[in-house]
Amino acid sequence: MFVAMACLGLALPIYAQDVSWTAPTLSALTLTGQTLESGSSYYLYNVGAGMFYVNGNDYGTEASLGSTGLLVALTATTDGNYTICYDSNKYLYYDYNTAFGAHFWYDGTKISESSNGAYYFEITETSEGSNVYSIKSKATDETNNVTIGYLGYEEGSTEIAINVNLETNAENGQWLLISSDDYDAYQAAVAANVSREFLLNALTDASELGIDTEDAGETYESAEATADEIVSATKTLAEEIQAKGTASGDVVKRTTTDEDGNEETTLYQKVGANLIPNPSFRYGIACYTYETGVPD
Repeated sequence: MFVAMACLGLALPIYAQDVSWTAPTLSALTLTGQTLESGSSYYLYNVGAGMFYVNGNDYGTEASLGSTGLLVALTATTDGNYTICYDSNKYLYYDYNTAFGAHFWYDGTKISESSNGAYYFEITETSEGSNVYSIKSKATDETNNVTIGYLGYEEGSTEIAINVNLETNAENGQWLLISSDDYDAYQAAVAANVSREFLLNALTDASELGIDTEDAGETYESAEATADEIVSATKTLAEEIQAKGTASGDVVKRTTTDEDGNEETTLYQKVGANLIPNPSFRYGIACYTYETGVPD
């Protein structure tokens, strides 16, 4: 038995409802930095990149930037510098053995052996009360003749650089210290907004097919709706759209042959002149399947 993903339809203008939906403004998406306290843990958010400090690149061994981050402890040393520690014994440090001298790696055992300041950082508030910080490596590297400076973002790369010029591009060298609670709320809001985009597709299609969208529309517009609740509303609408398409018989099968002679069969839902493929892409969920026997 052949089973394939079916497609969900767009508009039958004759059924269209005169409705629209407004996405809520989520306050959790506006990040506020905390005041640095030695021994406390934070997620480091780079202002210029709009991303978090995370391990990545080269098998996850380099300090990088990404949409999610690592919780790190910032602990002051006796001379007022700081260590940046992840998972209790993995320290961020300047690796002077790398070809470019601009990478950071994790190491849990050698901090006491460092003699060139590789594990230590100067963390300074950019202006009093701003809760925005610069992070400067205290390492020295005469061997590689490398200019060691501020941690930050260089355009076009997800690796954290150590030579950011704060005079020419200040935001790329600016960091916010994000609390765990604020980070969790931020990630939940991001997930909700991603799901909300898919729900809007389903709302648009359902409305044009004359399907009641009141409940799903309320979910879409609610600032309190979680990603799971939004996905559930999307799935409900997808099932109703599927039922409408099945009842009308507007499911068609198309077989294509690639340059190697391999055949691939795809099922579509036909609405008017439109053939809409792959509901997984349009709605972000595995909506439903059709079996063989649908009309060609």
